[in-house]
Amino acid sequence: MESLLTDESSPVWVVRYMSEKEADTLIELCTRKLEEHVRTGDEELEFKHSYRALLLRATAYVKRGKFHLALEDYNAMLRYNPNNTDVLYNRGIAYEKVGRIDDAIIEFTKVLQLEPDHLNAAYARAACQNLRGEFEDAIDDYMRALQLEQKQAPVNGVYTPVSGVRRQRSSKDLAEEEGKAPAGNESEDDDIKAKASLIAQETSKFVEEENNAAHGHSSSPQNRFGGLDPALGASEGDAIPRDTPATVKVKLSLSRDLDVVTSSASPDAMDQAAEKDFSTKSPEGELTADDWYKKGLQSRRTKNFKAAIQEYTQVILLDPGHFRAYFDRAFSFDKLGHTEKAVADYTNAIQINTTNANSYYNRGIAHDKMQMYEKAIADFTSAIELDPTNADFYHNRGFSCRKQGKFNLALEDYMEAIRRNPDHSRAYYNRAFVLERLGNFQEAIKDYTTALELEPRNAIALHNRGVLYERLGHIEKANADYSTAIIHDPKSAISYHARAILNANRGAEDAENDFDIAISIEPSNHLYIKSRATYNKEKGRYEDAIKDYTKALELQPSDLQCVTNRAYSNRKLGRHEMAIEDYTRAISLQPKNAGLRSNRAYCYANIENFKDAIRDYRFVLSAQPNNARVYHNLGIALERENQLEEAKLCFDKVINLDPKNASAFFMRGTICDKLKLVDKAMQDYSKALKLEKDHQIPKQKNVSIESQ
Repeated sequence: MESLLTDESSPVWVVRYMSEKEADTLIELCTRKLEEHVRTGDEELEFKHSYRALLLRATAYVKRGKFHLALEDYNAMLRYNPNNTDVLYNRGIAYEKVGRIDDAIIEFTKVLQLEPDHLNAAYARAACQNLRGEFEDAIDDYMRALQLEQKQAPVNGVYTPVSGVRRQRSSKDLAEEEGKAPAGNESEDDDIKAKASLIAQETSKFVEEENNAAHGHSSSPQNRFGGLDPALGASEGDAIPRDTPATVKVKLSLSRDLDVVTSSASPDAMDQAAEKDFSTKSPEGELTADDWYKKGLQSRRTKNFKAAIQEYTQVILLDPGHFRAYFDRAFSFDKLGHTEKAVADYTNAIQINTTNANSYYNRGIAHDKMQMYEKAIADFTSAIELDPTNADFYHNRGFSCRKQGKFNLALEDYMEAIRRNPDHSRAYYNRAFVLERLGNFQEAIKDYTTALELEPRNAIALHNRGVLYERLGHIEKANADYSTAIIHDPKSAISYHARAILNANRGAEDAENDFDIAISIEPSNHLYIKSRATYNKEKGRYEDAIKDYTKALELQPSDLQCVTNRAYSNRKLGRHEMAIEDYTRAISLQPKNAGLRSNRAYCYANIENFKDAIRDYRFVLSAQPNNARVYHNLGIALERENQLEEAKLCFDKVINLDPKNASAFFMRGTICDKLKLVDKAMQDYSKALKLEKDHQIPKQKNVSIESQ
């Protein structure tokens, strides 16, 4: 029986001949043998005794078309020997048979990593890439397979999993090989590429015809890589993740500090054959797990994530060990913002397949979203252990470290990401961000510059480099970066705002226009409205300033600066009652702020509410006992309330603190006159006149309260 099933001299267990009856007999025999094994408690020893029975039964299951059962046996074998290339290859074939093309590609890739000259795996992966519509990758793999063929002894045929298609090597092929130039010759490379392209065209034509029969059209290859997406969003893939750079996700803040994170590994395109017929029924007329999976795939591809979740749930009910259903449902949950549910499903996927790095990676990103940074870092570390070559894994671990303030660890990960992928623009970008936080502005500028060499239209990198130039005093360079950022992203309100502030500080007339544009883009941005209000206040346009401060306070009622600046603007317009309301509101936000009390006292005094002014001035002096100006204003308020003795003591204090204060001598002279202390009054008047003459200031006739 066994001689009919396998050829142990071949690198892969290949089905030679087996009738269905023989397959059933073999399944029964192997099952009985597995059940009769003596349990020793030594799992490794038991596995060695079970290995051949598992392999033979899996082969028989394949013959009977029971691929899911075959997969269970392959999985059992790989739990104890995860690097067995024969089993990995056959599991890949089984995955392809059930339409799980991406899982098949993962298996064939692992085979080729362990055994680079595995000819069958190269052909099989090429065929699967072709099914996915990844024609460039397919051609690369076909070229690899053809090159391997030249090195190896001729074989009768090579299995390519495209609905049973086989590529037979003819005698003509072999004859041509004998006369080929040595490896590396340019003409040979061209010939191999031409053959690889021809094979890809033939197999893609076969699949396209199948799909045309089902849908009336063929699917086109997908864009494999995402680019910088300032509109905030992750990539929208269609099946299990590949080890390729993912789409960038950009986060905007209200300040001029922006950061970029690589997104979750997105599911890739499933094979086109999986789309042919979603109505396939089991003999009992019910949808199978694969049928539900295909429906879920279609729903997710059309971004109907709610429907996809329901359909993947049906898959899991029918097949609780379906890795892809858990993974894809997690992805769908995440797209709907159900991050905790996504984490739970990624965890289930990991329990089913502990060797899939992208499951850990995506769960790490979900943990990061939940601000569970230690768990995120642990997940990214697990992904790195499984696939230490993926730059994105290091990049995102660095991102989580940075959020914890672990800047040095973040720098190490960003540097490793760059070492793994020197063209990883986001790693340069985020390393610059960390260097900026550490105060190393010059090195940060270098990294932003490198990021821009890789992505010249990256408006955020331009903006952030402009911020650093501005901090270093390179105003023209900063202005140029803000302007270029605006060219590449005309909706970049943050760059208009930054350029407005820069030009306002240097007195440029076009600052106002930039403020207006920034607000027109983001009309509810409290910071931009507040900045324009302050610009108008400094220009003396108090009415315009008050309007903007009022709008800013509607958006951010607790902004102390907006409240006090609106109070100031009202005060400059002589609206002391309205100013008092704002100062009172500000004092409720900061009850111990002496400056706010002093300014409110000034407004009280200007509407001749001296009692409240006196109360506020006394509060200020309890905190600032040597403030000569406050004593001066309190003295005037007390004099207006005819509290002359206490008023005189206030001016005594002013003169003690400021002996050259002519106004204080004049006011004390006035009070002494009212108290009938004529000689003392004359002395103070004389001193005031002398000080006025010495300092060439106008004579003090009507002394008023001074503002703070």
